Amino acid sequence: MRNLVRTVGGLAAVLVLAACTAAPDLGELQAIKPAGDDFSKGLYKGYAALAKAEYDEADWKDSAYFARKAEDAAIGVDVLPDKMDQRKIPGGAVEELAAARGRLVSARSLGGRKKAGGELAKAQTSFDCWMQEQEENIQSEDILACRSRFLIAMSKVEAAMEAKPKAKAAPAAREVARHKFHAFFGLDKSDLDSAAMAVVAKAAAQVKKADTSRVWVLAHTDRSGSADYNKKLAGKRADAVQARLTALGVDAKLIGKAVYGEVAPPVETADGVAEARNRRVEIVVVQ
Repeated sequence: MRNLVRTVGGLAAVLVLAACTAAPDLGELQAIKPAGDDFSKGLYKGYAALAKAEYDEADWKDSAYFARKAEDAAIGVDVLPDKMDQRKIPGGAVEELAAARGRLVSARSLGGRKKAGGELAKAQTSFDCWMQEQEENIQSEDILACRSRFLIAMSKVEAAMEAKPKAKAAPAAREVARHKFHAFFGLDKSDLDSAAMAVVAKAAAQVKKADTSRVWVLAHTDRSGSADYNKKLAGKRADAVQARLTALGVDAKLIGKAVYGEVAPPVETADGVAEARNRRVEIVVVQ
Protein backbone atom coordinates (compact mmCIF):
# COMPACT_ATOMS: atom_id res chain seq x y z
CA MET A 1 0.00 0.00 0.00
CA ARG A 2 2.88 2.42 0.78
CA ASN A 3 4.31 1.85 -2.67
CA LEU A 4 0.88 2.41 -4.20
CA VAL A 5 0.40 5.66 -2.29
CA ARG A 6 3.90 6.82 -3.24
CA THR A 7 3.27 6.01 -6.92
CA VAL A 8 -0.13 7.67 -6.92
CA GLY A 9 1.10 10.72 -5.05
CA GLY A 10 3.94 11.21 -7.53
CA LEU A 11 1.64 10.77 -10.47
CA ALA A 12 -0.82 13.29 -9.05
CA ALA A 13 1.89 15.95 -8.94
CA VAL A 14 2.89 15.16 -12.51
CA LEU A 15 -0.71 15.36 -13.69
CA VAL A 16 -1.34 18.71 -11.98
CA LEU A 17 1.56 20.16 -13.93
CA ALA A 18 0.64 18.30 -17.09
CA ALA A 19 -2.90 19.66 -17.01
CA CYS A 20 -1.46 23.14 -17.53
CA THR A 21 1.28 22.33 -20.01
CA ALA A 22 1.03 19.06 -21.96
CA ALA A 23 -0.58 15.65 -22.20
CA PRO A 24 -0.55 13.56 -19.00
CA ASP A 25 1.40 10.30 -18.92
CA LEU A 26 -1.22 7.59 -18.33
CA GLY A 27 1.27 4.72 -18.13
CA GLU A 28 1.52 4.70 -14.33
CA LEU A 29 -2.22 5.17 -13.95
CA GLN A 30 -2.95 2.07 -16.01
CA ALA A 31 -0.47 0.06 -13.93
CA ILE A 32 -2.23 0.74 -10.61
CA LYS A 33 -3.99 -2.20 -8.97
CA PRO A 34 -6.95 -0.65 -7.13
CA ALA A 35 -7.93 -1.73 -3.63
CA GLY A 36 -11.31 -1.58 -1.92
CA ASP A 37 -14.81 -2.76 -2.74
CA ASP A 38 -16.58 -3.13 -6.10
CA PHE A 39 -17.62 0.52 -5.99
CA SER A 40 -14.07 1.84 -5.54
CA LYS A 41 -12.68 -0.52 -8.16
CA GLY A 42 -15.48 0.43 -10.55
CA LEU A 43 -14.78 4.14 -10.06
CA TYR A 44 -11.09 3.57 -10.79
CA LYS A 45 -11.88 1.62 -13.95
CA GLY A 46 -14.49 4.12 -15.17
CA TYR A 47 -12.44 7.25 -14.49
CA ALA A 48 -9.31 5.70 -15.99
CA ALA A 49 -11.30 4.95 -19.15
CA LEU A 50 -12.53 8.56 -19.26
CA ALA A 51 -8.97 9.82 -18.80
CA LYS A 52 -7.86 7.68 -21.74
CA ALA A 53 -10.78 8.83 -23.92
CA GLU A 54 -10.05 12.50 -23.27
CA TYR A 55 -6.32 11.86 -23.83
CA ASP A 56 -7.14 10.40 -27.26
CA GLU A 57 -9.04 13.61 -28.07
CA ALA A 58 -6.07 15.74 -26.92
CA ASP A 59 -8.14 17.21 -24.05
CA TRP A 60 -5.24 17.20 -21.57
CA LYS A 61 -7.06 19.15 -18.88
CA ASP A 62 -10.01 16.77 -18.57
CA SER A 63 -7.76 13.75 -19.06
CA ALA A 64 -5.68 14.82 -16.06
CA TYR A 65 -8.83 15.60 -14.06
CA PHE A 66 -10.33 12.15 -14.59
CA ALA A 67 -6.95 10.53 -13.95
CA ARG A 68 -6.78 12.19 -10.53
CA LYS A 69 -10.27 10.91 -9.68
CA ALA A 70 -9.17 7.42 -10.77
CA GLU A 71 -6.11 7.64 -8.52
CA ASP A 72 -8.16 8.72 -5.51
CA ALA A 73 -10.63 5.89 -6.03
CA ALA A 74 -7.76 3.39 -6.28
CA ILE A 75 -6.50 4.24 -2.78
CA GLY A 76 -9.91 4.37 -1.13
CA VAL A 77 -10.68 8.10 -1.16
CA ASP A 78 -14.43 8.82 -1.13
CA VAL A 79 -14.67 10.26 -4.65
CA LEU A 80 -17.86 12.26 -5.15
CA PRO A 81 -19.71 12.97 -8.41
CA ASP A 82 -19.12 16.41 -9.88
CA LYS A 83 -21.16 19.22 -8.36
CA MET A 84 -23.42 21.29 -10.58
CA ASP A 85 -21.31 24.42 -10.11
CA GLN A 86 -18.07 22.70 -11.12
CA ARG A 87 -18.89 22.99 -14.81
CA LYS A 88 -20.61 25.60 -16.95
CA ILE A 89 -23.70 23.68 -18.07
CA PRO A 90 -26.03 25.17 -20.72
CA GLY A 91 -29.29 26.31 -19.15
CA GLY A 92 -31.49 23.83 -20.96
CA ALA A 93 -29.60 20.85 -19.52
CA VAL A 94 -29.29 21.99 -15.89
CA GLU A 95 -32.61 20.63 -14.58
CA GLU A 96 -32.13 17.09 -15.91
CA LEU A 97 -28.51 16.89 -14.76
CA ALA A 98 -29.41 18.22 -11.30
CA ALA A 99 -32.14 15.58 -10.98
CA ALA A 100 -29.71 12.90 -12.16
CA ARG A 101 -27.17 13.94 -9.55
CA GLY A 102 -29.88 13.91 -6.89
CA ARG A 103 -30.72 10.29 -7.72
CA LEU A 104 -27.05 9.37 -7.64
CA VAL A 105 -26.39 11.00 -4.27
CA SER A 106 -29.56 9.46 -2.86
CA ALA A 107 -28.49 5.97 -3.97
CA ARG A 108 -25.04 6.46 -2.43
CA SER A 109 -26.55 7.45 0.92
CA LEU A 110 -29.23 4.72 0.99
CA GLY A 111 -27.00 1.67 0.58
CA GLY A 112 -26.48 1.51 -3.17
CA ARG A 113 -22.74 1.04 -2.69
CA LYS A 114 -23.27 -2.30 -0.94
CA LYS A 115 -26.20 -3.54 -3.01
CA ALA A 116 -24.96 -2.61 -6.48
CA GLY A 117 -21.46 -1.17 -6.14
CA GLY A 118 -20.34 -1.89 -9.70
CA GLU A 119 -23.44 -0.37 -11.30
CA LEU A 120 -23.33 2.61 -8.94
CA ALA A 121 -19.75 3.25 -10.04
CA LYS A 122 -20.87 3.10 -13.70
CA ALA A 123 -23.65 5.57 -12.91
CA GLN A 124 -21.25 8.01 -11.22
CA THR A 125 -18.54 7.91 -13.87
CA SER A 126 -21.19 8.18 -16.61
CA PHE A 127 -22.69 11.19 -14.84
CA ASP A 128 -19.32 12.94 -14.71
CA CYS A 129 -18.82 12.05 -18.39
CA TRP A 130 -22.26 13.53 -19.15
CA MET A 131 -21.38 16.71 -17.25
CA GLN A 132 -18.08 17.09 -19.09
CA GLU A 133 -19.56 16.51 -22.53
CA GLN A 134 -22.54 18.75 -21.79
CA GLU A 135 -20.23 21.58 -20.74
CA GLU A 136 -18.40 21.32 -24.07
CA ASN A 137 -21.79 21.00 -25.81
CA ILE A 138 -20.16 20.06 -29.11
CA GLN A 139 -20.55 16.33 -29.69
CA SER A 140 -24.24 15.46 -29.31
CA GLU A 141 -23.57 11.75 -29.83
CA ASP A 142 -21.10 11.71 -26.91
CA ILE A 143 -23.56 13.59 -24.68
CA LEU A 144 -26.29 11.07 -25.45
CA ALA A 145 -23.92 8.12 -24.94
CA CYS A 146 -22.86 9.28 -21.46
CA ARG A 147 -26.47 10.09 -20.57
CA SER A 148 -27.68 6.68 -21.75
CA ARG A 149 -25.00 4.85 -19.77
CA PHE A 150 -25.98 6.80 -16.66
CA LEU A 151 -29.70 6.08 -17.02
CA ILE A 152 -29.18 2.38 -17.64
CA ALA A 153 -26.79 1.96 -14.70
CA MET A 154 -28.95 4.08 -12.41
CA SER A 155 -32.05 2.02 -13.18
CA LYS A 156 -30.13 -1.16 -12.24
CA VAL A 157 -28.95 0.41 -8.98
CA GLU A 158 -32.46 1.46 -8.00
CA ALA A 159 -33.85 -1.96 -8.90
CA ALA A 160 -31.25 -3.61 -6.69
CA MET A 161 -32.08 -1.26 -3.83
CA GLU A 162 -35.80 -2.09 -4.12
CA ALA A 163 -35.24 -5.87 -4.16
CA LYS A 164 -36.27 -7.60 -0.94
CA PRO A 165 -33.42 -9.28 0.95
CA LYS A 166 -33.44 -13.10 1.02
CA ALA A 167 -32.83 -13.19 4.75
CA LYS A 168 -34.33 -10.95 7.38
CA ALA A 169 -31.89 -8.17 8.15
CA ALA A 170 -31.40 -6.39 11.43
CA PRO A 171 -33.63 -3.32 11.69
CA ALA A 172 -31.98 -0.06 10.67
CA ALA A 173 -32.13 3.11 12.70
CA ARG A 174 -34.55 4.49 10.16
CA GLU A 175 -36.12 2.31 7.51
CA VAL A 176 -36.40 3.93 4.10
CA ALA A 177 -39.56 3.05 2.19
CA ARG A 178 -39.90 3.47 -1.58
CA HIS A 179 -43.45 3.43 -2.95
CA LYS A 180 -43.76 3.16 -6.73
CA PHE A 181 -46.74 4.13 -8.91
CA HIS A 182 -47.12 3.74 -12.69
CA ALA A 183 -49.10 6.21 -14.81
CA PHE A 184 -49.57 4.96 -18.38
CA PHE A 185 -50.06 7.01 -21.55
CA GLY A 186 -51.58 6.45 -24.97
CA LEU A 187 -49.50 6.15 -28.11
CA ASP A 188 -47.88 9.52 -28.89
CA LYS A 189 -49.80 11.09 -25.97
CA SER A 190 -48.59 13.20 -23.07
CA ASP A 191 -51.89 14.15 -21.46
CA LEU A 192 -53.20 12.36 -18.35
CA ASP A 193 -56.33 10.28 -18.91
CA SER A 194 -58.67 9.36 -16.05
CA ALA A 195 -56.70 6.23 -15.13
CA ALA A 196 -53.40 8.11 -15.01
CA MET A 197 -55.02 10.90 -12.99
CA ALA A 198 -56.14 8.32 -10.43
CA VAL A 199 -52.60 6.91 -10.17
CA VAL A 200 -51.10 10.36 -9.62
CA ALA A 201 -53.73 11.04 -6.95
CA LYS A 202 -52.70 7.84 -5.12
CA ALA A 203 -49.07 8.92 -5.26
CA ALA A 204 -49.93 12.36 -3.91
CA ALA A 205 -51.88 10.76 -1.07
CA GLN A 206 -48.88 8.57 -0.21
CA VAL A 207 -46.65 11.65 -0.03
CA LYS A 208 -48.95 13.09 2.64
CA LYS A 209 -49.08 9.91 4.78
CA ALA A 210 -45.58 10.24 6.24
CA ASP A 211 -42.44 12.33 6.01
CA THR A 212 -41.32 12.26 2.40
CA SER A 213 -37.72 13.04 1.50
CA ARG A 214 -38.07 12.88 -2.29
CA VAL A 215 -40.52 12.19 -5.10
CA TRP A 216 -38.97 10.97 -8.35
CA VAL A 217 -40.80 11.32 -11.66
CA LEU A 218 -39.18 8.93 -14.17
CA ALA A 219 -40.53 9.29 -17.69
CA HIS A 220 -40.41 6.56 -20.37
CA THR A 221 -41.62 6.00 -23.92
CA ASP A 222 -41.74 2.94 -26.13
CA ARG A 223 -39.18 2.55 -28.92
CA SER A 224 -41.37 3.61 -31.83
CA GLY A 225 -40.21 6.92 -33.30
CA SER A 226 -36.79 8.55 -33.10
CA ALA A 227 -34.73 8.81 -29.92
CA ASP A 228 -34.81 12.64 -29.99
CA TYR A 229 -38.58 12.71 -30.44
CA ASN A 230 -39.09 10.19 -27.65
CA LYS A 231 -36.94 12.19 -25.27
CA LYS A 232 -39.12 15.27 -25.90
CA LEU A 233 -42.32 13.21 -25.53
CA ALA A 234 -41.10 11.72 -22.24
CA GLY A 235 -40.28 15.23 -21.03
CA LYS A 236 -43.86 16.33 -21.72
CA ARG A 237 -45.17 13.32 -19.81
CA ALA A 238 -42.91 14.12 -16.86
CA ASP A 239 -44.09 17.75 -16.89
CA ALA A 240 -47.74 16.64 -16.93
CA VAL A 241 -47.26 14.37 -13.93
CA GLN A 242 -45.27 16.98 -12.02
CA ALA A 243 -47.92 19.63 -12.67
CA ARG A 244 -50.67 17.31 -11.42
CA LEU A 245 -48.71 16.38 -8.30
CA THR A 246 -48.18 20.03 -7.39
CA ALA A 247 -51.86 20.77 -8.10
CA LEU A 248 -52.69 18.06 -5.56
CA GLY A 249 -50.55 19.74 -2.92
CA VAL A 250 -47.15 18.07 -3.31
CA ASP A 251 -44.32 20.52 -2.62
CA ALA A 252 -42.53 21.15 -5.93
CA LYS A 253 -39.20 21.21 -4.04
CA LEU A 254 -39.60 17.50 -3.28
CA ILE A 255 -39.97 16.51 -6.93
CA GLY A 256 -37.05 15.42 -9.09
CA LYS A 257 -37.41 14.40 -12.74
CA ALA A 258 -35.49 12.02 -14.97
CA VAL A 259 -36.41 11.84 -18.65
CA TYR A 260 -35.46 8.41 -20.00
CA GLY A 261 -37.29 8.52 -23.33
CA GLU A 262 -36.65 5.18 -25.02
CA VAL A 263 -33.44 4.51 -23.06
CA ALA A 264 -33.61 1.58 -20.58
CA PRO A 265 -37.28 0.69 -21.26
CA PRO A 266 -39.06 -1.19 -18.45
CA VAL A 267 -39.92 -3.90 -21.00
CA GLU A 268 -37.10 -4.76 -23.40
CA THR A 269 -38.12 -4.60 -27.08
CA ALA A 270 -36.51 -4.20 -30.47
CA ASP A 271 -36.20 -0.68 -31.86
CA GLY A 272 -39.40 0.56 -33.49
CA VAL A 273 -41.77 -1.57 -31.37
CA ALA A 274 -44.82 0.22 -29.96
CA GLU A 275 -45.06 -1.41 -26.50
CA ALA A 276 -47.86 -0.02 -24.31
CA ARG A 277 -46.15 -1.06 -21.06
CA ASN A 278 -43.22 1.25 -21.86
CA ARG A 279 -45.41 4.34 -22.28
CA ARG A 280 -45.29 5.21 -18.61
CA VAL A 281 -44.16 7.60 -15.94
CA GLU A 282 -42.94 5.98 -12.74
CA ILE A 283 -43.58 7.97 -9.57
CA VAL A 284 -41.29 6.88 -6.74
CA VAL A 285 -42.08 8.25 -3.28
CA VAL A 286 -39.14 7.98 -0.86
CA GLN A 287 -40.11 8.12 2.82
